[in-house]
Amino acid sequence: MAFPAAEDYGLILTLGAPWPVARRNAWIEAELALLRSAHRAGVPVLGICFGGQAPATALGGGVEAAPRFELGWSRLTADAPELVGPGPCFQFHGERRLLPPGARELARNDVASQAFVCVPGACSSIRR
Repeated sequence: MAFPAAEDYGLILTLGAPWPVARRNAWIEAELALLRSAHRAGVPVLGICFGGQAPATALGGGVEAAPRFELGWSRLTADAPELVGPGPCFQFHGERRLLPPGARELARNDVASQAFVCVPGACSSIRR
């Protein structure tokens, strides 16, 4: 499976899935390759839910079980409220992402990192 070239787009939005990114298959591997390509090309990526796990994994971070399942509305601690407000934000997941090296966390709650940014050049541990 192959996606179109990341360089052909001004923004890539990657969304949720009914399983975590750790359930690797052909389309997940293709999406991770697309996200690495987008990062190298400087194409912004916005990831939500599974879509947040994918760029973290693609750029050298990962995913692990959260200390508790999150279901419902929660408030966030936001370091950059102009980018990510305090919520309330709806949560429905049992995993949390591990940030890639060089990533800047933007928001979190008591369970997990909830938003991050990784600018080209800052995240140097991109997996091939």
